[in-house]
Amino acid sequence: MGIIVFIIIVVLIILSAARKGAGQTDNGHSAGGTRVSGAQTKKKPEAAGTQNAKAARRQKAETARRQKAETARKQKAETARKHMTEKWLEEESLRKEGRPEHVWKAAGVEEGDGMILASAKLTSYAAEKDNEENSQEDLLGPVYDLMVKGPDTSIAFERDFLAEGMDMLNKYN
Repeated sequence: MGIIVFIIIVVLIILSAARKGAGQTDNGHSAGGTRVSGAQTKKKPEAAGTQNAKAARRQKAETARRQKAETARKQKAETARKHMTEKWLEEESLRKEGRPEHVWKAAGVEEGDGMILASAKLTSYAAEKDNEENSQEDLLGPVYDLMVKGPDTSIAFERDFLAEGMDMLNKYN
């Protein structure tokens, strides 16, 4: 029984090899002129319409992917450009505030003012600015701390009452 199964398997292998080699000539080339190896399997040709549809879908997907990537890149560039423009405008306004012309206008100095009057106006303006900065500091901080913690009744150093009493008695003698 085993010998018969073995013979059938060998015959099937030979027949399948004969079918694969039916399209080849003696030197290993097919009738169309291309070399076909024995281990290589041939794919069934697909219909031309199916291939065109797949190619069209592939092309459409690739185009959509490229458009999404391009849109994302453009949005990123636009966001960066807006950020840089805002930053530049902010820095420019800070530069303008620091210019002498701006300070003179804020201090009320006019072209017709003399040097002494202009100097006095600029000095008073600088003093006002300094007072504004100092007034913004929290002056009630220690008061709030005192309200929350209560007064500190501890003595910073230890007193020696006996020694103080002896010194006082020695002074009177």
